[in-house]
Amino acid sequence: TTLFVDYAPATFGRIRAFYHVSTDSYVTSLLKTTKERLSEGASGAFMFFSEDQQLIVKSMSEGEASFLQSIASDYAAFLITHPESLLTRFLGCHSVHLYGTTFYFVVMSNLFSDHTKIIHRRYDIKGSWVNRSAKQPTKGKKVTCRHCNGKYVFGSVEGNVCPLRVGTHEPNVILKDNDLTQKVRLDAAVAEDLYDQIKKDAGFLCNHGIMDYSLLMGVHNVEYRVSADLDLGNHHLDNSLLLNTNITRGGSAVVSAQPTARNLNNTGLGDGGSDGDDTGDVPLDDDLHMDARMPLKFTGTRKANTVVGPACYYFGIIDILQLWNFDKKLERNTKVLLLRRDPDGLSALPPTKYKDRFCSKMADILRVGVHDEAFKAINMWEEAEPSSYHADAPAFPATQDQREASTSNKHLYL
Repeated sequence: TTLFVDYAPATFGRIRAFYHVSTDSYVTSLLKTTKERLSEGASGAFMFFSEDQQLIVKSMSEGEASFLQSIASDYAAFLITHPESLLTRFLGCHSVHLYGTTFYFVVMSNLFSDHTKIIHRRYDIKGSWVNRSAKQPTKGKKVTCRHCNGKYVFGSVEGNVCPLRVGTHEPNVILKDNDLTQKVRLDAAVAEDLYDQIKKDAGFLCNHGIMDYSLLMGVHNVEYRVSADLDLGNHHLDNSLLLNTNITRGGSAVVSAQPTARNLNNTGLGDGGSDGDDTGDVPLDDDLHMDARMPLKFTGTRKANTVVGPACYYFGIIDILQLWNFDKKLERNTKVLLLRRDPDGLSALPPTKYKDRFCSKMADILRVGVHDEAFKAINMWEEAEPSSYHADAPAFPATQDQREASTSNKHLYL
């Protein structure tokens, strides 16, 4: 006998209604799914997508399911009162009892459900830096190139040359904090609004004792044609001259190029390309229309005909069900005491300090002003963490040496 359980149906029904997801379309999407796979995160959760790519079904532990149910009412109220929230949109929490075992899973919206745009780079950003570099796929795995969107077998010699970059294909794996070298290019007002919402979202998570969440950021690049009469000798051409930016509802920032920009998904390689024409004229200031001829001293110089840059950003805050619990305290203290890792760079951190560091990283990425409480707090980590997140029991047995180490090391949170 198969037993299906729908948890907090009224609450998640309110969320679906708020985002205009009818019960019929929700059920229909779940009935048709694509190939399942393991998530790319550390949890190794089992997940699969609906056929229309709008929904993601992800396995979860019984503890995570119970915690989500406990905060479901607050979570729904927050989303409804903050329609621009970047928090993961949980649309349902369910379980299935099969062969004597209960399997819990959650259904959420897919941030990258836009079929018209290739996501050339995906980042998972926490604000930490210890073990925060992308891992390469295993040899023999079929992957997608982040540049041309072509499919290839990682580690193979045949068919491994990318037409859009020098050398071989590069796998489109999820990148992490240490891989991010470019700041986000948004209008100042847009960046400020986005940062304000991120602070509100992080505050909600902190108030519920949640940490170890990430900003999931997708970048869609576009190729822009450079004006033939552009004088590069006296001007610094920034993407902000080429792009107009706005935020769309649902946690994605969209940068719209005024046409002559060739969308990079029109390569005809791989899936996800668009048949639409994204061409038109790149807007340039009048004073940039200069004599196209190079001075004699620049006879070895040639002007590029195109530049490639971000045209669209997608943002969402994911992995929002991790509590600062005994396991996380044990993880932190093991890495600090035994493995001698940098305590400031670990992902395992109490909720308040995690929020402060996370917001600090977001401000840096978004290029917003540093006159914020998060930056002041980041420099005050020597102060004691509020007792509401301290463990009832220490992460290690209370031997004399361990007690002395705990009290003498400001980076341990027991």
